[in-house]
Amino acid sequence: MKGGRKNWDEHETTTTNDAPQVGPNNRRTLLMGGGKLGSRPDPIALREEILQLGKLIAQARELEEREVERKLVVLKAVLTKQGVFNDPKMKLLLFTEHKDTLDFLAGDGRDGRPLGKLLKWGLSVTQIHGGMKIGDRDTPGTRIYAEREFRESCQVLVATEAAGEGINLQFCWFMINYDGTLCA
Repeated sequence: MKGGRKNWDEHETTTTNDAPQVGPNNRRTLLMGGGKLGSRPDPIALREEILQLGKLIAQARELEEREVERKLVVLKAVLTKQGVFNDPKMKLLLFTEHKDTLDFLAGDGRDGRPLGKLLKWGLSVTQIHGGMKIGDRDTPGTRIYAEREFRESCQVLVATEAAGEGINLQFCWFMINYDGTLCA
């Protein structure tokens, strides 16, 4: 110790719980069971973890296919009661707070992504989310194009709440906030 101060190397690592701490005198990683930095992970343990993750992914997909989510069941009941499945000219605006929920409901099924529930139910769907550019009515993948697509040919527009602001949807028949309370 010089001048009453500890050098960095003299500092001890303390912990308030049982978790290992990373410091200059205790160079351990919290990953892979606390192996030393720079060491390679155990390939057998990695394979086992990958198998477990694969099983969890398969289980999640199976649950998703069964449509056990209460909101999804209620949404289908509301759409049936309102006649959306029987009248392809009926316009539905469906708001959601999160992009993941938008993908779950209106996903296009491209590039390994799952097909959205609304499309699986046979509805024509377009979407608007915060990651889209304003664009114009002739450029696919833009907000204005999606608005025109909804007006002219799609039955359902799924939009994140922020992305749906400022667009003209006066022709829409009814609206549902998917993340709000859905009651049949």
